[in-house]
Amino acid sequence: MRKFYIVFAFSVFFYACDKKTEFNENNVSAEENIVFENISSGLDYKNAGRASYNKNMEYGELLDVSKEQDSEKYFIKYDTDTEYDFTDMPYALRALEFLKNGSTLSDAYKHIAVYYANRDNLGIFNFNDYVLPYSVNINNDNMSDVQNSYIKGTEAARLINLSLLKARNMIIYTLNNQMKKLSDTVKAQAHLMIAVSYLAQDRLYNILEIKKHAALWKELGGLEVDFLSGKDNKQLTALLTYVAYNENTGVVELINDGIEKGFLQAAFSKGGIYNYLNDGFYMPVGTAFRQSKYAINPFYMQYETYVDTTSMMKIIISGKETDENDKTADYQIQNNFDAIYDNEVFILPLNGAVYTIEVKDGSAVKVEFKNPSYFDTGYASYLYDEAAMQKGLPKILSEYEYNILQKDYIINDNGKLNIVWNGTIRNQMPDERKLFTFKGVIDCLNSNDNIEKLEKICSSRENMIKAKYIHKNRCGTKTDCLITSSDIEL
Repeated sequence: MRKFYIVFAFSVFFYACDKKTEFNENNVSAEENIVFENISSGLDYKNAGRASYNKNMEYGELLDVSKEQDSEKYFIKYDTDTEYDFTDMPYALRALEFLKNGSTLSDAYKHIAVYYANRDNLGIFNFNDYVLPYSVNINNDNMSDVQNSYIKGTEAARLINLSLLKARNMIIYTLNNQMKKLSDTVKAQAHLMIAVSYLAQDRLYNILEIKKHAALWKELGGLEVDFLSGKDNKQLTALLTYVAYNENTGVVELINDGIEKGFLQAAFSKGGIYNYLNDGFYMPVGTAFRQSKYAINPFYMQYETYVDTTSMMKIIISGKETDENDKTADYQIQNNFDAIYDNEVFILPLNGAVYTIEVKDGSAVKVEFKNPSYFDTGYASYLYDEAAMQKGLPKILSEYEYNILQKDYIINDNGKLNIVWNGTIRNQMPDERKLFTFKGVIDCLNSNDNIEKLEKICSSRENMIKAKYIHKNRCGTKTDCLITSSDIEL
């Protein structure tokens, strides 16, 4: 039987913070601090995001990713069980500590507040190692170091996502149990922090959940956010109020209203694990300033099929030959992939879609929506090699390959945003029926499947492409048809 304690605090949550001061996590605490007894012994954070996770253990629901619509962002990537030393990544180290020992409602509130306040400074990726045009010479001698650094950064981002999921689920649990008889003020605080936890993870990607909890925060008497610095308090209050009361939150309205009401920056991200190509596969992606240009860098690396090469570009963009010393060629290839921008660039996750925003003088110059259904052929051609032929694997058809990105654009024409589809104005949201997606192909959390093989499939874009092809041939247009790991040769 679970035991909980409520610790009554004399300080008032959030409002003890001086509006003029910078963010101070010590000012964040729950007014009534509920304690989860023995929680650290009841969580298997190492297997969270795997099919092998036991959600029936004590407190298992706190890290049960199967309940999340975007569960893929919690998956293990790159098939590694390495125990990383995160002493050089303090926010990853803090996430790990909370996963192990976070046991009170105040712990959860503080954790969410810290990660929201520092959302753009988490230091989980070292872009200088593998962002092109690169400042370090990547070759055979240091390729493994770059590879390990990248995988470590990806795992750090996953742990941060898991820690925020745990914090959010702790709050939801108390709302459904101990908080039922507590004051509206206490409940309002809880709903606010749930909304902020989603924003800390991936901004407005889960906007419907944010809308629900932001509206309950306001309904129960919430007025303004007061735990950040003055400017950030105003931005977050404006954003949550807008989301709570505005029914039309398409990307054009959000950008226009965000500029007018001053909350647009709070909706932007500089990096994380995102469904960047809007196909259901979550990959590490981030922005950086490189050689007088801005870059956004999705990493299409796949290390299991790593071949010995002195050209990083051959791994990131297969089939594109370039001299390792010819940085101009590297730059041009990345530019062809629309990864280079003249102005500052951000990621905007919004309502299940991910956009790329180029910003100049506080206004959106161009907005992009990317999906493989818009791509030309060429990427991943090395997948169909002699070994693949011997295994009888199908050739990856052109519709599942990647080369020059062909995207929808939202352009700023004399101050007015318009969406352009192949040269014509169209409605905001893409036709989901025409998008390439991995959703509904294979159940990556099926504990009755071959768990080890399932993880190798679901953590690899290339293997998921194979799964998509096999699913298409086997299931056709059936919506309730799934394949299993036994259907795929690796």
